[in-house]
Amino acid sequence: MSPETANLTSRRRDLPFRVVTVAERPDLVEGLIAADSEAYPAFVLHSAFEREWPRIYAEFPEYQFALLDPDSGAVIAHGNSVPFRWDGNVATLPDSATALAERARSTRASGLPPTTLGALQAVVHVEHQGQGRSRQVLMTMAGIAAERGLPDLFAPIRPTHKARYPLSDMAAYVQWRRGDGKSQDPWIRVHHQLGAEPVAIPRAWTTVTGSRAQWEQWTGMSFPQSGSYVVPGGLVPVELDVEADRGHYCEPHVWMHYRIAADVAAAA
Repeated sequence: MSPETANLTSRRRDLPFRVVTVAERPDLVEGLIAADSEAYPAFVLHSAFEREWPRIYAEFPEYQFALLDPDSGAVIAHGNSVPFRWDGNVATLPDSATALAERARSTRASGLPPTTLGALQAVVHVEHQGQGRSRQVLMTMAGIAAERGLPDLFAPIRPTHKARYPLSDMAAYVQWRRGDGKSQDPWIRVHHQLGAEPVAIPRAWTTVTGSRAQWEQWTGMSFPQSGSYVVPGGLVPVELDVEADRGHYCEPHVWMHYRIAADVAAAA
């Protein structure tokens, strides 16, 4: 375990905002869901997982949180996660956002205690971007894991600059480095700096299927024939079948693993 990870949750106590969970402030849910629309390309908001959000907020409110400005009470950012039981084998990690939600529900239904916290997203609201708030969301999430005695936090991340290289395989992209040896991707760098390591690539974390007309609306492009198309904001190409009137997008993410220090859990 790296020193960065060991100190991750202790640093949370000095952060300049107020943390509230949805269990404490259910009135925030509608606004948090609305804020997601500014965080992703339009087509991602039509993924197979999007319909899950109301259930996530209702079933696991204590794991959904917002960072509030201490003076105005305005929402700065929010984070979503669910607890689940994991056997320690990387190969058995959920392979999609929907599978993660299902794992969390099956864990709760089993009556067995969860062992792991799985992140769903970290969203910084537009007017607060570029101020290091994403790090603070991650610190808060790690603190929740520590407070609940969960020794592992997994974050399935959508690398910020991968959309610039949609034809490159994600496994190769994760290994790209700058001259100083740090990851070329800024979001991967943030996780590295906080002590996380990439452990797996779920190849279909986010899937979106729509008609040709829907894809044209979502992307502002036209698709005159069947084939693979690079679209704005896409991490990989969209596969369009004009004859079937169907476009399918299958987006890979990167599982980043944090080991939460047991002594931090006791002190949180």
